Amino acid sequence: MKLLGYLEGAWNVYKCGIFKLPGAYLRANPVVINTNMNLSRKIAILGALLLVVGASAQDTFSLRRVPVVGEILNFKMEAKLSLQDKPLVITSNSSEKVLKIGEDKSYTVESAQSELKVTYDGKELPSGDADSEKPRQVAYSELGMPIEITGSAEDSSTKGYRLENMMSFIAPAKAVKVGDKWTAVYKSNAKTGTLAAAGNYELLGAETVAGTDCVKVKVEYKEVSGDKPAIGAATFWLSKKDFTLVKLEAKLTNTPLPMMEEPTSLSITLERVF
Repeated sequence: MKLLGYLEGAWNVYKCGIFKLPGAYLRANPVVINTNMNLSRKIAILGALLLVVGASAQDTFSLRRVPVVGEILNFKMEAKLSLQDKPLVITSNSSEKVLKIGEDKSYTVESAQSELKVTYDGKELPSGDADSEKPRQVAYSELGMPIEITGSAEDSSTKGYRLENMMSFIAPAKAVKVGDKWTAVYKSNAKTGTLAAAGNYELLGAETVAGTDCVKVKVEYKEVSGDKPAIGAATFWLSKKDFTLVKLEAKLTNTPLPMMEEPTSLSITLERVF
């Protein structure tokens, strides 16, 4: 390390100043002693900073959400895709409420959508009454793996389950530090129709988003079977406090959208509203 070499060099200068100058010179020039003492203090401060930097680099995070019954999170969403070579943009607000927490630390979240807006080729289309839709409930394991979806027929369809797998964050089995990687394995399920898949994660670092201290994680998701396997690349920003979602940016390919006959590609941005 260059910095470590600099510290060693500074320490050698310090030793020379204290032990190799004649005593008579030191008595006649007290400023030399003060200067060297100041240098020693600077070295001590730099050493302390090195310890802090080292500890920061080794900080570990469980990344497991800390759910609280009754807690409500609000988000705004924007999805962009192409339909018949023309841009389709969907925006909406959504809220999530934690309904219950199981003895095994699984938890159930109910989500509702509002202010849905659909724009196609620059023109706003009728979007129906999102407020009248049946609330969607998803049960997650302690690590965030989707277990069961209830709500509308589309929500609990095979496409609904596959899409939920693509969009969910799966925490590692043990705490991780910056640079660590882990893999979430999704098993095929004949009941829900989901396909075997894998999500490869990496903890990139820390950032402040919307005034919130966050950890930043990237994931590459891919189904490993099927004629048109779904593929996703996403970045999650999670609050350091409780690892709830603060922001998500995702690009999805062969996405199984419940309302579309054929899989499609799209980008999604989800941002927390505080």
